[in-house]
Amino acid sequence: ASSTGAETSSVNVWTFSASGGPSVDGSNLDFAASTSPWTACSRTNTVPAPSIGVSIVYRYRFTTPLGSLFGMLGGANSGLDITDKAVMARNPTQ
Repeated sequence: ASSTGAETSSVNVWTFSASGGPSVDGSNLDFAASTSPWTACSRTNTVPAPSIGVSIVYRYRFTTPLGSLFGMLGGANSGLDITDKAVMARNPTQ
């Protein structure tokens, strides 16, 4: 990923799939890998360490009358979009 979090090469993509993902501590995750072009065997530890970017987009859907209040204030009354991203060094050397 670039310093802004933009994709620069092939990426692994996980999408929502209720209980369709791998098992962790006896429970299946609600996300499953839909593409995995960047396999573990193709990774190397180089200097400087390559970066990895993670981007999360979450849509919270209102289930209480609070959504109507946001609609009156000019916002969307069906939900709230929450986004975040981070870029970190992989295998950083000490």
